[in-house]
Amino acid sequence: MPKGATWIRDYTTAFNPENNAVATKSSGNLTYDYFRKQGILKKTNVIFATPGSVIFGVKPIRDTLMKVIGRYGINFKPFYAPIKIDAEHKVAYFKHVAPDENKCVLNEDNGIAEEFTEGNIIKIPFDMLHLAPPQAAPKFVRESSLVNETGWLDVDTNSLQHNRYTNIFGLGDVAGLPTAKTGAAVRKQVPVVVDHLSLLIAQNRIGTRSYNGYSSCTLVTG
Repeated sequence: MPKGATWIRDYTTAFNPENNAVATKSSGNLTYDYFRKQGILKKTNVIFATPGSVIFGVKPIRDTLMKVIGRYGINFKPFYAPIKIDAEHKVAYFKHVAPDENKCVLNEDNGIAEEFTEGNIIKIPFDMLHLAPPQAAPKFVRESSLVNETGWLDVDTNSLQHNRYTNIFGLGDVAGLPTAKTGAAVRKQVPVVVDHLSLLIAQNRIGTRSYNGYSSCTLVTG
């Protein structure tokens, strides 16, 4: 990355809670550490933008991540909702969704050249953009009668059985569950679905196993 480059990381968890709130943060922290080891961190303007009010919802983890923000000299931009990317001219457009509250953490002489325009729109030029886009179920699921009001497979949160079609079960990323979509979650969901399906086929009933919402993901801080 050349001297004076600007790297924008945007995370849309606040708009899409189904997104894994940890995965892209880990990749970002590893990148910051790489910049440091290559001796270019101080030459690079790193921006972490998010539509949410905080970097992470769990306070102990949030406190640790804010230390990472300070350690690597990152410009933290809460309430920055991405609305448009001009790839040709390398400009990212954000809408400031809480105009009466400013919790931005800026580096001194950060040189990020952001421009505020009408309607709380902010333009930031960039050299590299790492964006976690909003997630959705596959189109064939989204456009079927199997989904709930948010577009995910409509299953019971404990039995993982469909709320309207008793011969359908759902797990993993497609399931409409109030938990992060991770491999760790799937590991706990599979035994529940296998138990229910086996009994449904053999005895026309489901079992007693229940998914408790468990999910987990490693967070690397660099």
